[in-house]
Amino acid sequence: MVFAGDSVPGLSGNIETGPGGLPLIWYPADMKRTVDRLLAMDFYALATGHHYRTLTLPRDSIHFGAAAKAYLQDCRNVAGMIEAALWKAVSARPQAAFLEVARAATDLLCEQLPIAKNEDGLAKTGSVEALYGYWQLLKGA
Repeated sequence: MVFAGDSVPGLSGNIETGPGGLPLIWYPADMKRTVDRLLAMDFYALATGHHYRTLTLPRDSIHFGAAAKAYLQDCRNVAGMIEAALWKAVSARPQAAFLEVARAATDLLCEQLPIAKNEDGLAKTGSVEALYGYWQLLKGA
């Protein structure tokens, strides 16, 4: 059994509140490395920190068998979507400040993921953190 905690977060939101936000990915390169290492391991159960949502699995905090690997792949896919949306938003407005780029990336992500925006035009949760991690990679920080 692997206890991953919050190191491989899925999407937020639940039945009561509906679609939520992006995963909290503070350090995208580390998260990608972690997922890749876990995908290479042989284990039966994966325990996460919360009942995260994914694109293909029901919300749960423990995934067994093939669902454990599917959860990790979903996390990797969502992270890739966030990265691609930020790069596309930056490419369309190379001189823009971070928040303008983040709003544009959020608009792109809303077309692909079940997320809801807040009054600032960003995802309800995880918006700035996930996007800022990729912004830092892009800027070489």
